[in-house]
Amino acid sequence: MRRRQYTCLQNWSARKGIEVPRRSPRRASRHRRRLPGRHAGHRSIIWFAVAILGFWGIGDAQEIDRSAADLVDRLKPSVVSLSVTRSRGSELTLRNDRGVIRRSPSTRGYGSGIVLDTEGRILTNHHVIEGAVAIRVSFADGRTTGGMVVGRDLETDLAVLEVDDSSGITEAHVARFADSGSVRVGDWVMAIGSPFGYRHTVSVGVVSAAERELDSFNGDRLTAFQRYIQTDAAINPGNSGGPLIDASGFVVGINTAFNPVGPGVAFAIPIDLAGPVASELGRSGFIVRGYLGIVPQHLDDDLAAALGLTDKAGVLIADVKPEGPADRGGGSRGDILISLSGIRTPTVSAYIASLTELSPGRPTEATLVRAGQETKLVVTPEIRPGRIDSEKPEEEPGDILGLDVADRWSLEASRLDAKKNGQGVVITYVSPGGLADQKKLKKGDIILEMGDRSIWRKEEYQEALEEHVTSRPLLMLIQSRGRGTTRFIALSF
Repeated sequence: MRRRQYTCLQNWSARKGIEVPRRSPRRASRHRRRLPGRHAGHRSIIWFAVAILGFWGIGDAQEIDRSAADLVDRLKPSVVSLSVTRSRGSELTLRNDRGVIRRSPSTRGYGSGIVLDTEGRILTNHHVIEGAVAIRVSFADGRTTGGMVVGRDLETDLAVLEVDDSSGITEAHVARFADSGSVRVGDWVMAIGSPFGYRHTVSVGVVSAAERELDSFNGDRLTAFQRYIQTDAAINPGNSGGPLIDASGFVVGINTAFNPVGPGVAFAIPIDLAGPVASELGRSGFIVRGYLGIVPQHLDDDLAAALGLTDKAGVLIADVKPEGPADRGGGSRGDILISLSGIRTPTVSAYIASLTELSPGRPTEATLVRAGQETKLVVTPEIRPGRIDSEKPEEEPGDILGLDVADRWSLEASRLDAKKNGQGVVITYVSPGGLADQKKLKKGDIILEMGDRSIWRKEEYQEALEEHVTSRPLLMLIQSRGRGTTRFIALSF
């Protein structure tokens, strides 16, 4: 077996023009051959290298670095890094001079996205931008601009942004989509994203499962509107919303979940679902799905036997909502739904996925098995109650810089030994992890200037925040507490 492996390696190397030393004719001792030792590891490394060379289509071992880098260089412009500022929303014990409990200010998170078109639309995960009060979009060439949400869908955990400045976006930035239905287990894939804020990080793995059905993962409820592509490519916080790419450079999925307990288990939304959702979100801002008013149940072996069924490919209707679409169409508890609008529904996941194909208000045909006989009904789907998720979430009150400030003459300022008279407002609270905390601002520091205006009162501070143009950092002049020295800082939000 070893001789056959060595001969294969020699033949492959000869075709590639790589010289491999001849094998020594002297046999190793019995004791030596029984030990796995480092040489077994060397053989594994050699065959792994051969596999990698074959994956990237490299004809010469000397080209390995250049060829892999060429593909990455071509893909990076289509991937963006997202910096998201959120309102924490938790109450503080600190009160202002009017005795009103303030809300905790902001924190920052990271995510990734892909460029959809030259107009500056970006596809990412909904959970990346959820609760955002400010979004910064960074491109591979170093350009940074603001972004706003134009559409989002909780059911698929997808969202579409639009950048403030799309002047530098060309066709070379637009991501190319593959047919994720052609993805096979064992296919090589690449993930590009911003794990832990490290922009445009690349990791490589394989497709571990092509159609993984999940109800929840690591305690979090996942959407049931699709099956996931499972991969062992390294996915970490900050990768969410970024692409999973095949060996030809086409996007096959949107990375969305990972296992924090151990590496090697991560999931991506297939692009066959994400692509149409992104198009609809960019066009109308929301997704409308059909609703039948039934409770679907998995049909296991015991239920099928109890119901006298020989085929368990279908969904058991466990309940029917009174006066709902299915009830008005003649559906009953105990029916077996086997197809909807011509789409087979062998499982609950398939049934839920088929709802995305239904148009509310348009009659559709449902095929059932009732008392052992196949029956066809016509039902008219409605809009799924409470699931149009295009509206922006209500923003929690709080300062997006992560600050609470007070006038010099206030009680809070006096407790921080600030002089009652003079220019500036006094920082009375700094949110841990917020933008101001990252710039090392402290309680008792005084904000003297913001942009091109001097700050004398708290109202002027708030006006300066509201009037700031987010396409560039906000320049601030700070007087340090106690020392009286001043310094400049710049905050991007």
